[in-house]
Amino acid sequence: MPTSAAGPPSSPAFEVFRHRIVMAEYLERADASRMQEGGLNVLSGLVRYSDRLPPGFVTKLLQVRLAMGPAYARAAIENAAASVAALLSRHPQVDDTPAAFAHFDWTLHHTLTVASGNQVYTLMLNGFAGFYEQVAQSYFAPREARAASSAFYDALLAAAQRADAGEAERVTRAVMEESIGLWTQIAGEDRET
Repeated sequence: MPTSAAGPPSSPAFEVFRHRIVMAEYLERADASRMQEGGLNVLSGLVRYSDRLPPGFVTKLLQVRLAMGPAYARAAIENAAASVAALLSRHPQVDDTPAAFAHFDWTLHHTLTVASGNQVYTLMLNGFAGFYEQVAQSYFAPREARAASSAFYDALLAAAQRADAGEAERVTRAVMEESIGLWTQIAGEDRET
């Protein structure tokens, strides 16, 4: 096995293992100052090692999505209403299961970010790819959450069919606010965490 100048093995598996140890140690020491000094790489690490998330972390991510989602939904309808409508028209064929809803929701938000024309939205969302569907399956476990999202998909489809970007922004904001409330109930978190 090849060794580095410092001596220890440097295989891809070893590097993954080393990164996991470094990140685990970082998360164990994570305090407010570290969270304030970190960047997207720390956020990505937190998501990759989601078994060590700080309390209220998912709620905070949903709050960030609330800040961005209505804007990327509006831009997507302005830029590509027909593409968004085509995707949303497939929603009725989605199985009524948490996994199917999680996958459809991921696909929708990814499509919206791409159609928005702002690649930064897509890059940020992509940082949560596996984590998004994992958490979304918990979110979509209660029938109430699937029903709320189904109503959102229908309303967003209607807005896309009319190319009404303002309505797309409004319905996206409303459902994202509602989703924070639903998540805090599901996760047993304080909404202000």
